[in-house]
Amino acid sequence: MSEEKDGITGITVLFFDKPNMDFIEKETLGKKINHDKFFSFLAKKEKELHVRFYWRSSEDESPYGIHLKQLRIKLQAQGIRFISIETEKDVDIALMNDMFTILFDVNDRFARPEKIILCSGDKAFSVILGTAKRRFGISTTVISSKSHCAEVLKEVLDETIFIEDIDSNENLFLKDPNPIN
Repeated sequence: MSEEKDGITGITVLFFDKPNMDFIEKETLGKKINHDKFFSFLAKKEKELHVRFYWRSSEDESPYGIHLKQLRIKLQAQGIRFISIETEKDVDIALMNDMFTILFDVNDRFARPEKIILCSGDKAFSVILGTAKRRFGISTTVISSKSHCAEVLKEVLDETIFIEDIDSNENLFLKDPNPIN
């Protein structure tokens, strides 16, 4: 099902807040997320997964763009739609703007998603996701760490998944050469 042809009905949209998840990787996990394995693992439970990956650009991250292009190709081969959104400004603002557009700019051709997954523990998203759940009946999930997930997200959303509780047998994490003690 392509977005251009059939809208976004019946799909899950995953919003990945890279700066927030980087903080969780550093402060909680002590290792990096293997994006390819992580998104593939989450896609197993969904009819169709559209990943929206938000990151802040900087001069020293230019090789990161190459990583994301390779990741996009790998995920597309598995039927996962992957969009990289690079911004020089606040990632949360870009993410919030896209959430508003996806939820409220709909017509006969473009409908709302059935489910939203947020990879971030930031409380700023609680109002928009709470509205998506209450007003539109959209299933909502947050993926964050136990210590970094805002209480309001846990209360408002349908499901909370703590990243440190995800089974490590899935090879979802890369070994960090400098683990945090």
